[in-house]
Amino acid sequence: MLKSISLTTKLCLGMGAFLALSLGGMRFVALKENRERIRTEVLSFNLGVATLAAKAVEQYVASASSIIQEATSRPKLSHEIKDANWPEVAAVLSNFLRNFKQFDYVFVQDPKGIIRVRFPEAGTVGQDFSFRDFFQEAVRTRNIYVSGVYVSKAAQRPVVSIAAPVLEGGSVRGVLVGALSLSRISQFVSWIREKKTSAIYVVDRKGLLIAHSEGVGNGPPKDMRGEPIVRAMMDGKSGTMEFRDRQGGDTLLGAYVSVPGLGWGVVVTQPVSIAYASAEKLFWRLSGISLGVVLLTILLALAAARMLVIPIQKLAEAAGRVAAGDFTVRVPDRGKAEMGLLTRTFNHMVESLQSSRAELEREVEERKRAETEFRRLLEFAPDAMVIVDREGRMVMVNAQTEILFGYGREELVGRPVEMLMPEHFRGRHSGHRSRFFVDSHARPMGVGLELYGQRKDGSEFPVEISLGPLEARSGILATAAIRDITTQKQIEGEIRCLNEDLEHRVLARTAELDAANKELEAFSYSVSHDLRAPLRHMEGFGKLLSKRAGADLDKQSSHYLQTILDSAARLSRLIEDLLAFSRTSRTTLQTRSVLLDALVEEVKQQLEAGSGGSGFTWIIHSLPSVEADPTLLRVVWFNLLSNAMKFTSSASEPRIEIGSLNGQDGEAVIYVKDNGVGFDSKYEHKLFGVFQRLHSDDQFEGTGIGLATVRRIIHRHGGRVWAEGRLGEGATFYFSLKLAGKDHDGGQEDSSGGG
Repeated sequence: MLKSISLTTKLCLGMGAFLALSLGGMRFVALKENRERIRTEVLSFNLGVATLAAKAVEQYVASASSIIQEATSRPKLSHEIKDANWPEVAAVLSNFLRNFKQFDYVFVQDPKGIIRVRFPEAGTVGQDFSFRDFFQEAVRTRNIYVSGVYVSKAAQRPVVSIAAPVLEGGSVRGVLVGALSLSRISQFVSWIREKKTSAIYVVDRKGLLIAHSEGVGNGPPKDMRGEPIVRAMMDGKSGTMEFRDRQGGDTLLGAYVSVPGLGWGVVVTQPVSIAYASAEKLFWRLSGISLGVVLLTILLALAAARMLVIPIQKLAEAAGRVAAGDFTVRVPDRGKAEMGLLTRTFNHMVESLQSSRAELEREVEERKRAETEFRRLLEFAPDAMVIVDREGRMVMVNAQTEILFGYGREELVGRPVEMLMPEHFRGRHSGHRSRFFVDSHARPMGVGLELYGQRKDGSEFPVEISLGPLEARSGILATAAIRDITTQKQIEGEIRCLNEDLEHRVLARTAELDAANKELEAFSYSVSHDLRAPLRHMEGFGKLLSKRAGADLDKQSSHYLQTILDSAARLSRLIEDLLAFSRTSRTTLQTRSVLLDALVEEVKQQLEAGSGGSGFTWIIHSLPSVEADPTLLRVVWFNLLSNAMKFTSSASEPRIEIGSLNGQDGEAVIYVKDNGVGFDSKYEHKLFGVFQRLHSDDQFEGTGIGLATVRRIIHRHGGRVWAEGRLGEGATFYFSLKLAGKDHDGGQEDSSGGG
């Protein structure tokens, strides 16, 4: 049947349908936008009305509260209540109620809560109302109190009471209570609302209805807590919402505002159907206009169909080629008329589609290349790579994962990642995974923990796992790089065993060295003592022989005898030095704070007195106090200064300089510098060895023990000792000791050589 309809008819019907759909769509869009605009305006207006009503309620209650407060401060009323002159109190209340219309009735309670006077009169006089919250709070706080809504026994309608205590000397003599006129609040909110189609109501802090723009009526107060907007308001907030009325079932546009200081709230609502009525009316008006436009268009199309058929056919052919994927087709321009505009628009659309398609193809190609590159990198990664989604399912794995765990790829993808870990790790892993997706950043997994994987055959092996986030179209994924560290663990174990073995060997070697040193010291001490007796005999008998037969000996024999005596004396000094050197190792350190200035001066004077020399130039800088054994430190100074004097004795102007430098970590570096014969720096390593001498006895006397003693004493104090020098230019000897603190043992500083 459609084939028998002419192209012109089809064109007219098509254009009519196209316009109908287009205009219909425009109508629906206009309706939606108009509704949204109306919704925003209504909610904003309702919020303004609710704010205004809340302010009015707040001022109304504040005014009524100030009236009650002012009344309790009137001397006459408080005096009559104190004297329990209830008839006079009734007269005062009568005048009070005539002047202030905010209250339906007022009454006075005595300190026990008994109603003594009520105006207008009712049957509640003499009844105990001490259970009411307004009486209890007014007595407890000694201040005015606004109650929630409740049903009055006498009036049999909802009431809000304002109570204020009548005080005298800090004691409550009575309580004045005013029943707030809720009908006036209903009138207020009724006057405030803009249209009769909206509703305004006030609820107390418990969600009970206080006032309504349509009136409240008698009976128990209505519980409004079932309304979503009231529940939101009871949280102490203000705002707007669209909700469904739980009673009528209508959808309402509402606003809610809390009344400051009371915990009450004001709610303004308007049915959606009424709010959108103007939009619905506009919609149907546009629908009629659209229908007329469609009919007119069809008539015009029928008249001009023959002129449009050929261009439209060509346009249709071109559109068909575009639909088939040929974006090179273009329609000839038909001039400046509508058909020309249509063809130009069509050509522009085809060009845009061609450009978009090319860009889309490039983007798809780039995505494919990036995905291929990513998969290639993942596949050839040296570690097992597992990509997991938020639910813990494996999305992608590489070949190393198959090799490491023994599963095929099809056995892993889509399965939970926990299958790759031992049973005892699986229970808590989901919590760790959830925390990673909350704070996803690259990090090692299980820092400080021993992690293990489980192969398909059930065997476990140690692993290291590095985690990182990966953004994908489906959301954030977790990448895990898993490395088998079995070999590393074995190497670590071997290193640990080697370290333990080395430590045992070092301890054993140290013990052997300690024992050898002790044996060497004991041997040295024993030999020195055993040599002293025969040496004394040699020296003594030699002197006797020289005294008795010295004059009778020839020159050669006298020389031999003198050589024996000199050698005996030299050997005696050597033995004494060996004994002193041995004592430096056995002596227990008695460290204390030592003043180096005084100790150096004392040793210097001793050496000058012993040598009888006074031709030395001494340059002594200020020296610090150090922590040391004063007796052993005296030995150090004696050896260093006597060496300096000995090796500068041949200088024309012998000079010795003593000073200190800043050391490391609380230590002092002390130096002794001279301008004597010096030494060759290549023999520096021999200076502090036992029996190591760089000069012969013919040049300078000595035993080769002094500097070895210095090094041993300084090392026992935890210090260092070294020397610098050049032949003919003098030498400088350094040693380091710990600086003394402000607090010392015994609270004294020592400069003496005695222990």
